Amino acid sequence: MVIDCPICSSKARIIFCGYPGYQEPTEFDIAKCTNCETSFIVADEINTTSIYEAIYKNSAQIPGYDRYVEFARNILKARDPLAYLAEQQETYWGIREQLRHGVDKDAMILEVGSGLGYLTYALVKSGFCATGIEISERAVQEATLRYGSFYMTCDLIEYSKISKLKYDILIMTEVIEHLKDIVPFLEAGLKLLRPGGMLIVTTPNRSAYTPDTIWAVDGPPVHLWWLSQKSFVAIAERLACSLSFVDLGGFSASGRWRLKKAKGVTKRPLLDSSGELVPHLRRAQLMKRVRSPLRALNKIRRLVRDKARPVTRSATGPSPTICAILRKSPRTGG
Repeated sequence: MVIDCPICSSKARIIFCGYPGYQEPTEFDIAKCTNCETSFIVADEINTTSIYEAIYKNSAQIPGYDRYVEFARNILKARDPLAYLAEQQETYWGIREQLRHGVDKDAMILEVGSGLGYLTYALVKSGFCATGIEISERAVQEATLRYGSFYMTCDLIEYSKISKLKYDILIMTEVIEHLKDIVPFLEAGLKLLRPGGMLIVTTPNRSAYTPDTIWAVDGPPVHLWWLSQKSFVAIAERLACSLSFVDLGGFSASGRWRLKKAKGVTKRPLLDSSGELVPHLRRAQLMKRVRSPLRALNKIRRLVRDKARPVTRSATGPSPTICAILRKSPRTGG
């Protein structure tokens, strides 16, 4: 079956029918564009409200989300919160690197989809004038209670229609892969930027896997898109923005990146039909807690070892994360 790619309008083909969703017993069809290499979910209607409520309730136990809970807790103990985040994940390393070069401390920054609030907090502690916006009122309340009054509950598109403020930088970390419509969302973000302002967008990198990989990110409909660098080239053309990418080769938690080999359908549902963790995941989390003291000891050993010898980092393939910079034209009004 051939359909139009929502990103570049070229032809896309259905490459898998009935891919298992994030929650039992849902299934989705997956398409891939022959031109920009974007992979995306094909579905008429998508409702994620109940899924995100279940994820929020179980976030400390769900792989991927559990690290965010850890970041939110540990950052309060960090002497330099932004440096702490940059050491944990290439997403935040790339953001810090971009902000280090030519960004004044008085720059106004808006983090879109601030979630648990720790990145906005880290930016504020680094001296930036930063605000986070998030559609979840509960998340904003908890972030405000933990870090301070740096957050607003609102939808970006609606906020772009009413805001009198213009920002120098918008940051979206791991947001756009969750959206039904990417381009209108980014257009709303650009409306909030001053001429010459930049939009920093991070998302999982389709190009880090071999072309025949079906889907290696969170199951649909939690993730609806799997974007490549070519995807961003097409997006920048549509938005009339300049485009660049942050080189993440200076960060690699494992020392090396390699182009990952194709895998078949490896993702299993993480939530059952009632919104609870599936049994295999509950067992895995129990074993993780049992092993955690040994892992903590091994982490200390690695830190001692790494301090005793210089660490060299190299990348032999694409980073697993894209950090794209969409810059608004200096001559753009509004």
